[in-house]
Formats: sequence, structure tokens, C-alpha cells
Amino acid sequence: MATTILAMPGAVFAQAETLDQEIARLEAEQQAIAERLAAARMARQTRIAELRAELAMLEQAEASRSVPAPATQPNPEESEPPAPEDDQAAAGQGQQTLTDRERRRREETENFFDTNFGLGLSLTRDLGDNDRIAAAELDPNGIVRITDEENDLARLMLEAHHFFTPSIFGGDSEGLWGWGPFVAVQPGEGEIIDAVAAGLMVGFRYSRESSNSFNIGIGYIVDPNTQILGEGIVANQPLPEGETEIRFRETSQHGLLIMTSFSF
Repeated sequence: MATTILAMPGAVFAQAETLDQEIARLEAEQQAIAERLAAARMARQTRIAELRAELAMLEQAEASRSVPAPATQPNPEESEPPAPEDDQAAAGQGQQTLTDRERRRREETENFFDTNFGLGLSLTRDLGDNDRIAAAELDPNGIVRITDEENDLARLMLEAHHFFTPSIFGGDSEGLWGWGPFVAVQPGEGEIIDAVAAGLMVGFRYSRESSNSFNIGIGYIVDPNTQILGEGIVANQPLPEGETEIRFRETSQHGLLIMTSFSF
């Protein structure tokens, strides 16, 4: 029992010394952490200062590019003034280029408002007193039956037109469209000309740099060699007494023409 009591003060002193060492170690670690934090703050401030300096340099460079450099007074002893002939030649070259473009546009406009030719697709609506007969036959009862008629006829035609400058509109559309008379023909196989037409046409240019146009016209057409039933033969009626075959004859027929064409 006595031995135990004598040993307790030493143990207490030993434990106290161990606590002091632990506290000292923790304080040393805390000091090291504080030093590292201070070094990190210093490095961050240094980097911020560097970035600000770089930004200021970039802004200064951008400002120097946007602001024109001040004109310097030439030294008359070191440089000679440009010859007046050179300035006039440069100005004349620019004026010549502009004139060439304007002249081309003017020529194309004049060509548009002139006599031109086109290839068109037309539709003819017959206005005559007789049907245009392409084919007919007799049925078993001897009745005349029309098997093919051409009262509405679509065909390709060649046309020539002359456009005038319209004055009812202005602005950007001026010179881009025109109107005027046209004539059209359909070349034939057996005959030189199968049909002749005339009327009014409106044309629209593709651009100011070209005289080519898209055109729409309406007019009157005559077919000089149109096949119809012969005299005395009537559709859906029997043949005249004494006849055994269907007769045909050719005559002039007129009609209404609608055409679209492309000038060239």
C-alpha cells in the first residue's frame, strides 16, 4: 500500500509532461499551417497583381488599334508630293468602272424595252362555229361519232414582242417590267405556218443586269387550216343519203389565246 502511494506523484508528473509535449506539438503544427496560409495569400495577391497588369496592357493595345495614328507632317526634303496626273488617273479609273456598270445596265434595259423574241407555251380556246375535228367514225348504226376534237389546244409557239416603259408604277420596280404588243406563230409540218396570233403581253425581267424576262400574254389566234366536218355532215347524225364515208374539209378557225413565254 505504501509503495503505491509513493509512485502516484511520479505518474502524475509524467502525464503532465506528456500533455505539455502534445500541446507544444499542436502549437507547432498550427504555426506551420498559419505560415502556409500566409504564403498562399501572398502568392494569390501576387498573381492577381500580374493578371491586372496583363489586362491593362491588353486594354492599352486595343485602344491603340482603334484610335487612328496621328497624321505626320511629311518632310518636303525627304518625300515628294504625288503627281496630279496620278490622282486624276486613279479617280478616272474608279469613274470608268462605275460608268461601265451603269452602261451595261442601261444597255440591258434598252434591250428589254425593244423588240425581242421568245419561246412560249400557249393554250387556245376555240371560238368558231364549228368543232375542230381530229378524228371521227361511223358507229354500227351509221351515226357519225366524233372520237377526237381539238377545241382546247395546247402547243409551243414562237413569239416576238415589243415592250414599252410603264409609268403607273415607280420606285424599285421601275425598269424591271414592261408591256406591249406581241405576235406569235406555230411552225407547221405540212404547212409553213399552222397558226398566227397577236395580242398584248406583260414581261418581268429577272434582274437589272439581264434583258431576259418571263412574259404573260393574251390575244387572238387564227388557224388557217383547221379540219372540220364536211358540208352536210353533222355529229351524232347519220350520213346524208347516198354517202358511205365521213368527209372533212379545212377552213379558218379563230380562238382565244393565253401564252407564257421566256425571252432570249
